[in-house]
Amino acid sequence: MCWPRKSRWPSARLSTIDDLDFAYEPEEFDENELVAAKYEGACVLEPVPGLYYNVLQYDFDSLYPSVLMAYNICYSTYLSTEPPPNMVPQMYHTVKWTSKGGDENIHHFLKEPEGIVPKLLRDLLGVRKAVKKILKSTELYTVQYNVLDKRQQALKVCANSIYGVLGVQKHGMLPLNEGASSCTALGRMSLGIAVAKFEELGATVVYGDTDSCYVTFNGIAADNFPALWAPATATEKALEACFP
Repeated sequence: MCWPRKSRWPSARLSTIDDLDFAYEPEEFDENELVAAKYEGACVLEPVPGLYYNVLQYDFDSLYPSVLMAYNICYSTYLSTEPPPNMVPQMYHTVKWTSKGGDENIHHFLKEPEGIVPKLLRDLLGVRKAVKKILKSTELYTVQYNVLDKRQQALKVCANSIYGVLGVQKHGMLPLNEGASSCTALGRMSLGIAVAKFEELGATVVYGDTDSCYVTFNGIAADNFPALWAPATATEKALEACFP
């Protein structure tokens, strides 16, 4: 994360903390320990060599921000690898995965109350949605249109940058390795679920990376692009049903 983008995080975080009536106490981090605390990133599928026609791209909508909100991943909700004995599983989210090296990982996050990070993300994405709504009724190529368009893009960048703040290993402004690693693990799981659903529906995934899949539908001629509409929309609905 570049310095100008990362520097927005402290003020945004403190503003949200104030809104939620949280108290914030800065914590000292051992920089050497942070550098060593690495984790597994996004999933990149092995591309299937060949020449393909009518390839469709499917994207998750704000994958990492959505994961952080859905699982309430935050400094204020993290319970460590072992939740308190007086808590029942219905009170927290559990993120569990096996790393490439075979290590078992597990982290727990409270379901309620809403954490600082999810609250900030919800606010950013809510404002972006409102700006995009105004943008639709604004005349193209005007100064107002350009300003609104740049604003919604900036809000998107800020929302996507929050995951990066959690994962910064050196000179980080309040990193949360457990949150960052849980987020990427859930992202890998989500991509795996999508690939399995595509294959179940008879489509071929020729490539995938982080939050995107590139797909072809078997039995459709290269010059018959309109025939893709029905299976493409049906597949989209089937995928949406797989995720919260």
